[in-house]
Amino acid sequence: MGDWFSPEARMPNFILKSARETDWPAMIAIHRRARKSELGLAEDASIPAALPDLEATLPGFDGFIWLAQGMNQLFGFVAVRGKEIVWLYVDPDYHRAGVGRALLRFAMTKCGRGVHATMIAGNAPALALYRSLGFNLVSSDTVTVPGFFAPKSSWRLECHDLRYPLSPGEDR
Repeated sequence: MGDWFSPEARMPNFILKSARETDWPAMIAIHRRARKSELGLAEDASIPAALPDLEATLPGFDGFIWLAQGMNQLFGFVAVRGKEIVWLYVDPDYHRAGVGRALLRFAMTKCGRGVHATMIAGNAPALALYRSLGFNLVSSDTVTVPGFFAPKSSWRLECHDLRYPLSPGEDR
């Protein structure tokens, strides 16, 4: 059974549940659509073939993945390994509808203090979301993204003071 979240004004109704292998095709579809906006690509552009795809990464992933699942639709997902938020992707049709916030808050409660994430620099909406939940930018680095001519910058974010408290008596 998943954890129910009360819908906000524009938030679709969904539960948060653990991902299964049968969910992978829907996750991959969301990842491919959301990745375009993350990388600053037009909706009709193709993602460079050399860029690692979620499809190749999922089988060996050694963390936990939770989904924001509606009645017949996947809205987004978050994956964590230890205290690292590895992926947070939301269907672009549901950006700014509270799905990403609910997934990130849920992941934060699972990871506890010291949770961290790395993201491609320049994704202002994602940075605003992380900052609104207490994350701080702690470093910047230049990375080579396969399939792109110019290197991209990445940001590392950390949160040590959870604004949304853990369960009573819990201190991870």
